[in-house]
Amino acid sequence: MKERYTRQVGDRLYRGLRSRALCGEIVFPLAVLRELKEGNDPDLPNKPLKWAEEVAAIACHRQPLDEAVAAMFTAFPAVGRVLDVEKDEGPDEADPYVLAYALTLADAGRRVTVVTEEKRNRPDKMAMKDACGILDIPAMSVDTYLRMKGLVS
Repeated sequence: MKERYTRQVGDRLYRGLRSRALCGEIVFPLAVLRELKEGNDPDLPNKPLKWAEEVAAIACHRQPLDEAVAAMFTAFPAVGRVLDVEKDEGPDEADPYVLAYALTLADAGRRVTVVTEEKRNRPDKMAMKDACGILDIPAMSVDTYLRMKGLVS
């Protein structure tokens, strides 16, 4: 989450996000937690990571999604471009797992929206918003989600 939100509304925002995660409105795959931890400097405050760790017991889907990711890439080959070809080390990036988890939830009848800041394609990487469009999954920016939920004004 962008630092402007943590300065603007501080703990109130994270309390609101926490309550939404604890009631099941916000969910995420384990890959998101791993990506937040990657490159984290333990000596610096990292509110998004702290929040994710606090709600992980309820909000984090820990089951393997590798088969769901493979099935998604097979059914929608263009979505494979969400992978960052320049990333060569560290944990898998979260994007394909977020998409596969969203598809899994939608297939189970849950209403799903992906919240992402990625909206611009690069020559070698598709933005999450475009991948969501291909998958027919609604997507919105963090700012839109926070405003819609009344967490920022």
